[in-house]
Amino acid sequence: MDAVSRTVLAYNYYELVIRDELIFSVNRKITSSVIYSILDWAILFGFMASSRLVWRVYREIFVIPSGKTKSPRTLVVGAGEIGHELMREIRKNPRANYNVVGFLDDDPVRQGLTLGGVPVLGDTQQISRLIKDMKI
Repeated sequence: MDAVSRTVLAYNYYELVIRDELIFSVNRKITSSVIYSILDWAILFGFMASSRLVWRVYREIFVIPSGKTKSPRTLVVGAGEIGHELMREIRKNPRANYNVVGFLDDDPVRQGLTLGGVPVLGDTQQISRLIKDMKI
């Protein structure tokens, strides 16, 4: 059982047994205890969800890309859903020895966008120039 599960179980025990006994012992209304329980649950859920989100964003921006700086610099052709998924898999997989530095896409709408912190540099007609300029 991981730490999050233990925390949730301890919190549920607190809510169901200890906290309700304290509230009823001072003769508070049931409606206020229900409101407090729902509010406590919502705040706990918000903290747990935001902590996971913050850790994931930190990991994807700082931890994963920094480990592949000595890997061969790579351009990905296609900045659509498949290209973005390929870049994420390259970053996640420690055996994928590539450092994605840019995307190429022929769609003019995607020119100038950034996907996961990696820019769309141009179209496929510019590939030879980009390889020379970026030292790929």
